[in-house]
Amino acid sequence: MKEESCSTCPTKSSCAGGCQRSEAELAEMYDLDADTTEGHMVWVELDYSTGMPELKEASKELIAKARSFDDQRVIGILFGPESARNAAREAFSYGADTIYHVRHPSFTDFNLESFTAGLTAVAERVKPNTLILAASDEGMELGPRTAARMGVGITADCTDLEMDKGVLRMTRPTFGGKLMATIISNTRPQMATVRPGAFPVPEAEEDRQGTVINWPMNPKPHIEPVESIASEEGACLTDAELIISVGGGIGNLRNLELAKEIADRLGAEMACSRNVVEKGWMDQDRQVGQTGNVVKPKVYLALGISGAIQHQTGMSGSQNIIAVNNDPGAAIHQIANVSIIGDVGEFLQRLLKRLDEEEAADI
Repeated sequence: MKEESCSTCPTKSSCAGGCQRSEAELAEMYDLDADTTEGHMVWVELDYSTGMPELKEASKELIAKARSFDDQRVIGILFGPESARNAAREAFSYGADTIYHVRHPSFTDFNLESFTAGLTAVAERVKPNTLILAASDEGMELGPRTAARMGVGITADCTDLEMDKGVLRMTRPTFGGKLMATIISNTRPQMATVRPGAFPVPEAEEDRQGTVINWPMNPKPHIEPVESIASEEGACLTDAELIISVGGGIGNLRNLELAKEIADRLGAEMACSRNVVEKGWMDQDRQVGQTGNVVKPKVYLALGISGAIQHQTGMSGSQNIIAVNNDPGAAIHQIANVSIIGDVGEFLQRLLKRLDEEEAADI
């Protein structure tokens, strides 16, 4: 019987007892240790509040951030009906090169089981170097489940991402926000969820184009919500243009109620520091800082906030910071555009009086 020759050997001969080449030689010949991952994948989260699907601000941030990593392609994956193609074109304007459109008419609502299956399937086909999602309510569910399906790690609630020769350096608060940890992963794709508002949204490049790849799938059955309950606290802090934020220096609940009344009359969102949450005066979803929200309003009115670095992390991107604090040495005065050194309660009473006078003059 004629022996089979070995296609890996230049002599084209067979070796009795097995191949005589060492494992090191074979690994070098076939580059078995080479990293086959390529590109950066972003879950593109859509907003249907206006009827037509549009990119959420957090998705714009992440697409643009992935574009800044290196010269590898940026791959978006979005779930939606046929009409979501317009959102794909919008994603190109922020830096996406390819969009995988997982299509089904029912995908106007978040479907955890189907989205996990679809994201896993596309990621395993594409083999991206990184896979990042917004740390929204949905992203915080979808990310860990997808990571578990693929058997990789994930770093949650990041506030910064940096790319260094293909290695993603993921920064997030730890030890209750007292320290910032930078984490790297030894699995691929390198996965992270990123706090909304962590990065700026650049101007859209309207003429930028890319490729849409349709990925049809049937949704898996899931439990339908009986009722959708809107947050009693109002709109999302990360989208607010005017924020009135209170810290421990607010003094008492009476002053807090005055601040809330002013916020209602000005159409502002209320926020707070960690100290106020720990007192039980406001809910944690109103907290700004390393362990809370990252905000970028046009005006941030800081009442009785000392300005610790943990809080600055969440609000330093504000266009205009007005600080009211009776401590001249408070750190908040170092970053404020306008500083008022005085009693917060007195300031609130004067501001309310001024609002009353302006409303009376308009009558």
